[in-house]
Amino acid sequence: MARADFNFARYKETDLDEFLMRRRPTTGRDVYPVSPVKLEVTLASQDGPRASQDFKRSLVMSGMPKQDADGLGVTNCITVLSAQGREFKVFIQDVVYGSLPAGGASRRQAHALCDSHLHVTRRAGPS
Repeated sequence: MARADFNFARYKETDLDEFLMRRRPTTGRDVYPVSPVKLEVTLASQDGPRASQDFKRSLVMSGMPKQDADGLGVTNCITVLSAQGREFKVFIQDVVYGSLPAGGASRRQAHALCDSHLHVTRRAGPS
């Protein structure tokens, strides 16, 4: 999609702290319906490559076609902070990860636009 065609208005302001207050599953994960969200976050660290098979499986579970999920360039993680300072580890598109400042300019505030295939695992973040 060309940048001029990108629809920023479809992203709903979402409070990351409220999202993090959701009940966590006792086993496995909860996969939430896909919805475009806009989060205000602070970049805490660039965590680098992570195994993304489980993440991509959750995308398929939430409705993304398998071939799209398999071809998605998402292999890196970052740690972000919510407004209340809660840490949240998230996968980020490789093209976006590559554009982050060298040396990981931490504590940099940003808006994160997510076609939210957000899921919450028992663990602290992606593995």
